[in-house]
Amino acid sequence: IITLFSPLLLFGKIFLGTDAIDYLYPLSYFFKTHYLSSWNPFIFLGFPMVSSFHYAFFSPVYLVLFKLFDFLLAIHLVLFLDFILASIFVYLFFKDIGLGIKGSRITTIVYTFSQFSIFWMVSHTVTNAIFILPAIFFLMHRIIERKQKVYTILLGFFIGLGLLTAHYQFVVMAVFAGVLFSAYLLLRFYIERV
Repeated sequence: IITLFSPLLLFGKIFLGTDAIDYLYPLSYFFKTHYLSSWNPFIFLGFPMVSSFHYAFFSPVYLVLFKLFDFLLAIHLVLFLDFILASIFVYLFFKDIGLGIKGSRITTIVYTFSQFSIFWMVSHTVTNAIFILPAIFFLMHRIIERKQKVYTILLGFFIGLGLLTAHYQFVVMAVFAGVLFSAYLLLRFYIERV
């Protein structure tokens, strides 16, 4: 992940392509210069930013990063953190269900560098969603197996963060998969007790 993002974070490079040039960087500039202004005068002669889930308008992560850094570095840090969180939760989940270190590393690499993740890298609201599914799986497994309240709080936090930062379509898909996984875990727990 560090190798993938080093040209962006260390050498000031940018993504080239229509989504990055036409959407990601202009929007990042707007966040830097007008954050928490709900009206964007540069899109369609005025567009209510708050009405679209494509902008992550309410993201507290964006608020902090865009206040501290240049808009290019801030959006690249957002994408970098998304990939870091995704790899951490994938690794923790597969380690938690009993896969060995090598198997957990391989699944982490496959998930983190999948075609979906890399293809959508320049769409920040999609990239903001790549950590949600493994986070839900890991935390649901911990809640049902370990029964500790801190994991319930973390689950609510990460779903809430996803709703504030990610494309809603991907949050709904991740939550639905999490519900199915939790149903499986509860059924397995019930069968083992009977």
